[in-house]
Amino acid sequence: MDRVTIQVSGDKELAAQFKAMPAAVARENLVAALDPSAKIIEDAMRGNIHDQASREHPAGTLRNSIERKVTLRTKSRVAINIGPNAASGETTGFYGRFLELGHAIVPSWGKKRGYKGNVIGHVPPHPFERPAFDDNVGAAIDQINDRLRRAITAVIR
Repeated sequence: MDRVTIQVSGDKELAAQFKAMPAAVARENLVAALDPSAKIIEDAMRGNIHDQASREHPAGTLRNSIERKVTLRTKSRVAINIGPNAASGETTGFYGRFLELGHAIVPSWGKKRGYKGNVIGHVPPHPFERPAFDDNVGAAIDQINDRLRRAITAVIR
């Protein structure tokens, strides 16, 4: 899927206090702040999916494959993956990218009937990830700032 990078900046006092924290405490508080904030976007993603049953997948397969994973990179850098099978590495929701971006219809039976894998149509995009992110990123960032501010205040005292 698409990779989105966000750099949160602003409150210089908050950033300076965070950098002054011991590394273990900073990491613990960073994950504690980010995971619930990522859940906001994860829940919105699930809500945007209108899963229908198909021959290959029962209804709810894609919706149930939406996961989040927070990975520490350094003391002050993390990666948050949200989407189909983001944490488990399974492949049940692999087709989410086709739903998000749209795709060509190339019948597997075409080679037998002379189509030779030619495109016979297109399925338009039905985005569920980008709208979930765009509509909720502000609330998620506000929650991150709020949680980090409370964590720093608790450590300083």
